[in-house]
Amino acid sequence: MNTKDPFQQNPGDGGCGISEELHFPSTEELLREKPFFRKDFREDVLEFCNRLEAEAERQGLSFSSPMLTALESLRERLTHDGLHALAECVTASKSNGSSLLHESPLRCSYYLAASGEPDAAAQIARETALMAIHDMNKNRSLEMVGVTLSWGATAGFISGLARFVDLQPSVGAVAHFRGNIRRMFKNAIAEHLQPNPAHIGELRDKALHVIFHGKRTLFKG
Repeated sequence: MNTKDPFQQNPGDGGCGISEELHFPSTEELLREKPFFRKDFREDVLEFCNRLEAEAERQGLSFSSPMLTALESLRERLTHDGLHALAECVTASKSNGSSLLHESPLRCSYYLAASGEPDAAAQIARETALMAIHDMNKNRSLEMVGVTLSWGATAGFISGLARFVDLQPSVGAVAHFRGNIRRMFKNAIAEHLQPNPAHIGELRDKALHVIFHGKRTLFKG
């Protein structure tokens, strides 16, 4: 899974129409598997940085020196250290009622998870588990369960390999691995499960287990 450019995506990743390609997705939309802005991880991060500064100006906020440094650093060169620095800054910043600023810490965690950070992937697995429970209770949809499993598997797989090798997977490799997990789950559901409340309740209980027990029990390498 190593690559010279860990933020490189395959040309066919996240296929979508032109209108969707030009849409800057919300954090929830990313969690629900909507493609990155312009179907490109780098473009999404850069657009996010631009929107953060524009929103701060609109709110009359003054970013700290570390925040401004992190934003400028990511514009010059996208690195994992830069993403970590931005994540720390937005977590420490006040949102002042802005939805963009409020969701910024989770979006940064998503960026880190998508680029192969196992702890961030475990966090996103827990976030999507909450969404899966909501969807199952609302309309018995299982779509987000597969998403949750894909993030949990990613966290466990990468953290396990990292014990033995110096590993930095690419964004494209993580997306490919997760896509395989989602397809396996979808096929298993189609072949073995009938849509009835008992199955929905069982999956809901498993999702709750992810939330309350976390990486220590379910994401072991």
